Amino acid sequence: MRPEFAFEIENIFKSFESEIDILRQCPPSKHTDIPSRAIVISAYAKAYDFVRYMCQMTDLKPSFFQLPMLRGICEDLIAISYLITQSKAKQNYLIVTKRHEELKLSTKAQAGFFSKYNKGQIVAPPLNHGDIQIILDEYRRAGHDFENAKLPKVYTMAKRVGLKDLYSFIYHSTSKAVHFDIFTLLSMGWGKLDKKERTIEANYSHEHDYKHYYSFGVFYSTYLFIYETIKFEPFLDLPPKIKKQLSTLEEVYKQIDWPELVTFSQLNIKPPNTLTKAIFRVIKNEIP
Repeated sequence: MRPEFAFEIENIFKSFESEIDILRQCPPSKHTDIPSRAIVISAYAKAYDFVRYMCQMTDLKPSFFQLPMLRGICEDLIAISYLITQSKAKQNYLIVTKRHEELKLSTKAQAGFFSKYNKGQIVAPPLNHGDIQIILDEYRRAGHDFENAKLPKVYTMAKRVGLKDLYSFIYHSTSKAVHFDIFTLLSMGWGKLDKKERTIEANYSHEHDYKHYYSFGVFYSTYLFIYETIKFEPFLDLPPKIKKQLSTLEEVYKQIDWPELVTFSQLNIKPPNTLTKAIFRVIKNEIP
C-alpha cells in the first residue's frame, strides 16, 4: 500500500498535468537540425512521468529496481544544463553528432550479437561514417567547424554546471542497482543476528527493504524534477503554476529528513530517536 506522502506528491504533480501536456508539443524538424528544445522537453516530460509512475505504484516491493531511472534523469539534467550554455549552432551540432554516434554503436552491437546468436533474424544495418559525413559537410558549408567537438564526461559537465555533489550522490545511490556492489548484495540478507558470534542466518531478497527504496525513489525523482525546473526554466519559459507548486514542495523538503544512501539499519546501528533528530536539526539550522 502506498504511503500518505505519495498521494500528496501525486496531487501536487497532477495539479499541473495540463501545463506539462502543452509543453510536450514540439514542431517538426529535420535529422540535421534537431532543436535543443525537443531534447529539453523530452527530458522534462520523462522526469515528470517518472514521478507520476512512482506515486501511482500499488505494489511497492519491486522498488529497488526503479533506482536506475534516477541515474538517467540526473544525467539528462546535467548534460542538458551544459548543452544550453553553448551557442545555438554548437548545441545542434553536439545533439546531431551524439545521436548519430549512439545509433552507430547500438546498431553495430546489435548486428554483432544477432549475427552470432540468431542468424536467421533480419535487423537494422549498422550506420557508417558516410552517414555523419553528410551532416558534417552541411555544417562546414554554413561556416561552422565543430568536427572535433564532443560532450565532456558527465562528471566534468556536472562540475561545470554546479551539480557535482548531486551527481556524486545519485551516482553512488544508483550504482547499487546497475553495478556489481557487494555491500548492496549482502544488505539484502535479513535474518537472525547473533551479535556475540557476529553471524547472521540470512534470507536474501530485494523486498526486505522495499519501503526505504520506495521512499528514496519518490523523493529523489521529485528532487531531480525540481532541479530540472530551475535549470530548464529560462529555456522553456515554464508556466508560473509549475514553479509555484514546486516552490511549496521545496520549502517542505527543507524541514524534513531525506532518504539516505546508507541507512542505520543497513549497518545494524540503532537510529537516533525523533527528539534527537529534532534537536539536531534546530542546532544545525541556527549555525550560519
